[in-house]
Amino acid sequence: MTVELTGIAEPAAFARVPDALAAAWRSLQLLPLDRHERAWLGCVLSQPEAELGVLEGFERRGSWELAFRLRGNSHEVRIRPAREGTDEGKAQGDVGRTGPSRGERRG
Repeated sequence: MTVELTGIAEPAAFARVPDALAAAWRSLQLLPLDRHERAWLGCVLSQPEAELGVLEGFERRGSWELAFRLRGNSHEVRIRPAREGTDEGKAQGDVGRTGPSRGERRG
């Protein structure tokens, strides 16, 4: 599956949902989120039921998304199943690069 922080980090591939959730949370902790947003995201991504929620999202919508705000901009943690015939199933480390995406400036 792939995990992406939209507008912040390129997608990264993981073999298991728990690994994808953990990597997303590690990457989010590096961002300058306000303390309430950080606490909420940590609760959602770290709860025991998080894996089941992702799998249900795959069944219902084909992906799982979790919206958050950073410096007034909307972003999502987006987890999608790997597409067959691609390298998306190969495990990696944390979610892509963390920095502004093309066209987005820090500040």
